[in-house]
Amino acid sequence: MARTVAPSSTTGTDSPPAEDRRLEVIYSSVVLLIVAFAFWTFPVIRVVINPLKLFVIGWHEFCHIAAAILTGGTILSISIDPNLGGACEMEGGVASIILSAGYLGSLGLGGALMLGGWSILVAKILSFVIAFGLLMPLSLVRDKM
Repeated sequence: MARTVAPSSTTGTDSPPAEDRRLEVIYSSVVLLIVAFAFWTFPVIRVVINPLKLFVIGWHEFCHIAAAILTGGTILSISIDPNLGGACEMEGGVASIILSAGYLGSLGLGGALMLGGWSILVAKILSFVIAFGLLMPLSLVRDKM
């Protein structure tokens, strides 16, 4: 006589199908994009994220600096404007690599932050990177406050 055995669950709970999980990630990403846009553009709210904006600008300029040094260039000056702009003056190095490094580095940081949403280890590492990036500029401007 044939016997039917139900498959056992190793976790004790049923997990949602992969399709449901993908839709959840897409919907969450769209909501976060809308919230980020609101925080980035509306006058009263955008003041709240100015430290994060300055961190992103600092990271962007850091990537230009790293690319310049790695390709044999020298850094003449760096400035990050409180009105949310930055400039890095350098000479030498490979211009095409240096110019694209800021955007590619920002893209890499954004990808790492998204990966941090799925990996606890990556999230812990990135929390230290972000804390350092947010606190370091304060030490540089402490006498100007």
